[in-house]
Amino acid sequence: MNDTSLFLVPIRVPHPHRYPQELLSLGYNMEAFIEGTRSRTGKLLNPKLGVIKVIVEAVLSGRVKDVYLCPISIGYDRVLETATYVNELLGAEKQAESLAQLLNSARVLNLKLGRIDITFGKPFTIQSYIKEQMAERPGFDPFGKPADQPLLLKSLGYRVLNEINSVSVIMPTSLVGTTLLTLRGRGVGKEELAERVQWLRKAIIAKGGLVAKFSDAETPAIIDR
Repeated sequence: MNDTSLFLVPIRVPHPHRYPQELLSLGYNMEAFIEGTRSRTGKLLNPKLGVIKVIVEAVLSGRVKDVYLCPISIGYDRVLETATYVNELLGAEKQAESLAQLLNSARVLNLKLGRIDITFGKPFTIQSYIKEQMAERPGFDPFGKPADQPLLLKSLGYRVLNEINSVSVIMPTSLVGTTLLTLRGRGVGKEELAERVQWLRKAIIAKGGLVAKFSDAETPAIIDR
């Protein structure tokens, strides 16, 4: 009879948040799309809190001292998935992105995408936001009360969306499209269309909104483009 020994080697499964938190602790910058996908209506979608959770957990645990969040808005003239959007409006289901779509996206580099505006909001830190929330909400303490952390994540997610919305730029394509939709199917001359687009642009600016600059081009030239 032979003696046998059994060696038990524990297998440690890495925490899914460990890698991004390690990057943060080393001072690397990270980019995340908080909506998860592009909106079909142009309005901001509800925030996806996964990345926010990773960042907040890193700060609350002390693994990372603090993190700056910089909201960014990216606006562009041309809608790449026009045909897909039309099919969805006609009742087709939204198709999930696939590897094949990614491989075929090289053709996008040859398209004229029009104007692209990238605007940056005012950066703020996780620690400063937590302090603000603790001052505004009596008894609120995400450091000592884990039950308060979901509320912190949700409020922070919507704070980021609000900051993105505040720096979003209205593109000329949106101005023209919105104006045409208000006509309810009737025809319109080019001169009247230009006047309506210019009125809408001024109205948005008067309300504090941001509109893409027309540079030296006149409104009719912008409409033609």
